[in-house]
Amino acid sequence: MPGNARSNFSPRICHRLTRPDGDILPADHLVIRKAASSSYKLARRVVVATVGLTILAVGIFMLVLPGPGIVVIPVGLAILSIEFAWARFWLRRVREGISGRNAENHGERAERHRDRFR
Repeated sequence: MPGNARSNFSPRICHRLTRPDGDILPADHLVIRKAASSSYKLARRVVVATVGLTILAVGIFMLVLPGPGIVVIPVGLAILSIEFAWARFWLRRVREGISGRNAENHGERAERHRDRFR
């Protein structure tokens, strides 16, 4: 019908609002889905934060204790960067710092190598 506001309704477009048989879901079901989705997101964020912060703390302790702290800290930041923007920022800074040091070290080594054969 041309004047009907629901003429553009399609179960394919609104698949979340319909059951598999095409009936429209009650509004309570949508509230339950939203609550389940938000609790999943919160639980995921808590798990990522717990695991990431634990690995980051272990890496920091390894700076003064024996162990590969320099390797473990970026791993902890990478895990945290899954959910947190501040961890992405710090991970980027650590990567740039490592890349900068490697480039400087590579240049010095190449220069020493050239000086050896002159």
